[in-house]
Amino acid sequence: MKYDAIIVLGGGLNNDGTLNEKGRARVEKAVEILNANQSPRIIFSGKWPRKWTTSPPSTEAAAMKKYAQKLGVNPKSILTEEKSTITDTNIYNVKTKYLLPNHWKRIAAVTTGVLGPRVDLLMTYILGPDYIFDFIPSDYVLPDDRRKEVEFSENEKINYLKEFYADITPGDHETISKTITKWESRTD
Repeated sequence: MKYDAIIVLGGGLNNDGTLNEKGRARVEKAVEILNANQSPRIIFSGKWPRKWTTSPPSTEAAAMKKYAQKLGVNPKSILTEEKSTITDTNIYNVKTKYLLPNHWKRIAAVTTGVLGPRVDLLMTYILGPDYIFDFIPSDYVLPDDRRKEVEFSENEKINYLKEFYADITPGDHETISKTITKWESRTD
């Protein structure tokens, strides 16, 4: 096995609680990795986007799990983290709930390609030097008109992240947990 776990970050839900196209593409990529025997498990992470004013019928993690099972994944190979609402807490909660207690150190993180640089940076800060991780992009491609907007937004977020985490030692759980609340109060 190449990875101890595959982490799939929430990608959004439709109003009926099903996965949107981005979310489905992320699950499909994780299932592809699992089926290639590169990992024994997938961890789906996400509650729902903070922009929702009402609770949807499902969390992102539960919707991803349901879709993965529809694709033939054994439920015993699936773990979920259903509390996080931003990328930082996706990674932090998965680390503290699953990676640390199980001593899983080799990680694949699946999300949309354009988000890769930010996810890579967050994995570096939140997981720290004891982890080996790869970012694996899903096959979802943003439309050209939307891609430029997202790339600009991602660059701004990366700059903010570098400043936000500048004084935190990568992997420092105590300090990171204290800053998560502050971080969640910003716009992701």
